[in-house]
Amino acid sequence: MSEVDCVGKYNPDDSECMECSDRIRCMSQSVLMVPLDQIDYIPDPVRDGETEKLNESIKERGILQPVVASYDKETRRFRLIFGGRRYQAAKNLGHAEIPVIVKEASDLDNLLLRLHENIHRENYSPLGLLKALEELRNKHGMNQKQIAKAIGRSETWVSMVMKASKLPDSIKEKMESGEIKPGVDRVSKLAKIPEKKAEKMVEEGATKEQVRKASLGRKLKYQWKHKGKLLSGLRFTATLVFNDEDVEPGQIVEALEECKKGI
Repeated sequence: MSEVDCVGKYNPDDSECMECSDRIRCMSQSVLMVPLDQIDYIPDPVRDGETEKLNESIKERGILQPVVASYDKETRRFRLIFGGRRYQAAKNLGHAEIPVIVKEASDLDNLLLRLHENIHRENYSPLGLLKALEELRNKHGMNQKQIAKAIGRSETWVSMVMKASKLPDSIKEKMESGEIKPGVDRVSKLAKIPEKKAEKMVEEGATKEQVRKASLGRKLKYQWKHKGKLLSGLRFTATLVFNDEDVEPGQIVEALEECKKGI
């Protein structure tokens, strides 16, 4: 069989097939059944938890979507790029192998591929994102602008994720355990709040608006403005600024009365 004819029919158990000069292209066009013990994978507890529902689904229907891995021709081993939950579920259920699609990828490519997949997961932890972005910065020498361009996000978004590094350890621990699941926006605001206050707000289940207010470092101001006309025909604008958002109409009247005393 010629190399052209054999593309898409890769067999890792065939020693001659392993020597094919176009092995990677052949594997990339195949869905391979690869033994789990031939796949290298570093679990990410922040991302890969909660496999119970997936376990049940795989029991009933099997693994419907292959995982994606790269292949190291020197070690002849596979490295999982994404599909960690499927991989772990298969392992938990005692499967010997799992369907794999192979992509030729460097370490940087692997990291970017995982990020592109996981950025769009609603339940993806900001701590997992932070770890990946820090790897892009520290290991691959990328600045925030380069990171933003590589993953298709704004520099502002990248900056917000990076702020997760400033969270108190107690809050990080709750996020890693799944006890709390704040999004990137709330995490960036919690990181601006003094440690003790941030911990207290998390303990008390502060709302998104309460966290936003606290992150400003001051109370939001409420402004009451009234434009009017005197009997003499003189027009005026009266403005009162309160150091709070929750102001009752009676308090506005009370404030006006206080203003009269100063005239």
